[in-house]
Amino acid sequence: MEVLSPTTEAFDRGDKFADYRLLSTIQEYVFISHPVMNVDCYRRDATERWVFSSCGEGECV
Repeated sequence: MEVLSPTTEAFDRGDKFADYRLLSTIQEYVFISHPVMNVDCYRRDATERWVFSSCGEGECV
């Protein structure tokens, strides 16, 4: 899980996530943004593909 800041968001979503995708033990990676509330979730499916889902303020369950 990454709580994003303006100074690290590009790195967290870019090179860092690219490295984490190579680790077979990581099955889910979540980015939390603020002050505009947004949650982006990537989950590895049964075929090893990363599936993206997102929700904004008032949408997340």
